[in-house]
Amino acid sequence: MQDDNDPEALSEYEAKRLQRMEENKRMLASLNLPAMAHRSPRPQVTKPAGKVEPTRRSSRQQKRRVVAEQQARARQLEEQRQLERQAAQKQEREAQIALKRQQIELERQQQKLKREQQKEEEKRKKQKIRDQKAEQRRRLRIQQLKQIEDQRLKEWRQQMREQELQRRRELERLNEPPPEIVAQRNADVQKFIQEELDKQARLAKEKKQRESQLQVLATKKEMERTKQEEQHRQHPTTEVKAGSKPVITADQVVAAGTLELPMEFELVL
Repeated sequence: MQDDNDPEALSEYEAKRLQRMEENKRMLASLNLPAMAHRSPRPQVTKPAGKVEPTRRSSRQQKRRVVAEQQARARQLEEQRQLERQAAQKQEREAQIALKRQQIELERQQQKLKREQQKEEEKRKKQKIRDQKAEQRRRLRIQQLKQIEDQRLKEWRQQMREQELQRRRELERLNEPPPEIVAQRNADVQKFIQEELDKQARLAKEKKQRESQLQVLATKKEMERTKQEEQHRQHPTTEVKAGSKPVITADQVVAAGTLELPMEFELVL
């Protein structure tokens, strides 16, 4: 009878089973699990030399041995399955633990990243506020400097005007004539103004008189013309020579200083 552990004598299933058993043994050894109690093999009774058992007894022993081997293999297979289940459970627990650790680490990294982002955001906001305040201070400073410059320019211009006014007053004071001459000039100016006013009043009065006289002459001339036309209608045979009367203008009348004209002159308005 060949050895059961010989790979050549075992089937493919038995070879794989033995390989799994070896892997499970190594895994169990790494897990440090308590060793399971195995039944100790029955001590075999040494057969006395020179005695041959009957064939029936050998057959029963062979059957018992086969049954024992089958039971041992069944127990070994059950142990193998139990080890595999334990290993699978352990791997699953380890996988769950590893997954949980990964999730915890991921959450920690996410929280860390979120805190860093919040810090960066707060930092940017604070920097933005500082920049805005700095810009406001800069603009306020520029405005204050401009106001100071405008005020200084205004004061300088006012000072220049005052100096110019003072200089002119000084020149006027130096060039100012004596008081009696100033009084005489003022009197002359007042006299000239009064004369001009009187002259304008006189001219206006004369103009008004001339206009009245011209109006009277025009009325008189119109009456004479109306009278002549009436006479002409009454005496159609009377001949009137055209242009027989001399012509005189209103300006000539005014220049002559009289308003009464001879009958032979005709007034042209």
